[in-house]
Amino acid sequence: MIKRFITILIAPLLLLGCGEEPTIQRYEVTQPVGYDWPETDKREVEHEVDGMTWVWEVPAGWVDAPEVPDQLVADYRFPGNTESLPGRLTVSKIDGDAGGVNANVMRWLGQLYVTQPRRPGPEDSVTEPMRVPFGFATFVELHGQYQGEHMPTHLFAAIVQIPDDSDGIYQTWFFKLAGDQATVDADANRLAVAQMVFSLRPQGSPKPDLSSIEEKVADESEATQAPEQQDGPAAQDQDEEPTDTP
Repeated sequence: MIKRFITILIAPLLLLGCGEEPTIQRYEVTQPVGYDWPETDKREVEHEVDGMTWVWEVPAGWVDAPEVPDQLVADYRFPGNTESLPGRLTVSKIDGDAGGVNANVMRWLGQLYVTQPRRPGPEDSVTEPMRVPFGFATFVELHGQYQGEHMPTHLFAAIVQIPDDSDGIYQTWFFKLAGDQATVDADANRLAVAQMVFSLRPQGSPKPDLSSIEEKVADESEATQAPEQQDGPAAQDQDEEPTDTP
């Protein structure tokens, strides 16, 4: 199962715990009412981003949010374990390295630990970057509590860095799943995130084989070294609905 692979391959987030304490931030979500959960097949979608069309695969039964915030490329909902809190997967893109993996992980920690800010705990994890068709993906799992009733409590995300011709980072993509613990822990939802990440490609590129994603996640993360990167200041929050502070 995808959770087993991710758990086995984690690097403790305690290694990222240098610097200032996470900043307390507020998280707001659209009220989860009026969603129709159709029985749909998985599908490929196309999105034009900065003059280039990108393609990825969306799982069966996932629906587009009624309104997609300007800072996102795509925003999906799907039935969660809690009736009043659907699962949510957002897709966003930032040019360059977006401040680096560590900075974005610490930023997400600041958003999650709003009731009692703290350093990463034993349930928080991040994988070594692993090769995907057009770059390197780092999978992140964080546990906490967004502020407010009926707010997500867990996060499972992929940070995809796409290199340029000079060994730098051309673009950084964020595939971010949020929901309650059972929704985020579900193997099917974690596998869906991995399939979306591995299917990400420019329009016209060959479709990758997604039949053995679990094995690819395990094999590639063990064998692949990440490109060197310099972590800078955390990027502005491009993958959330509007918040009081980015």
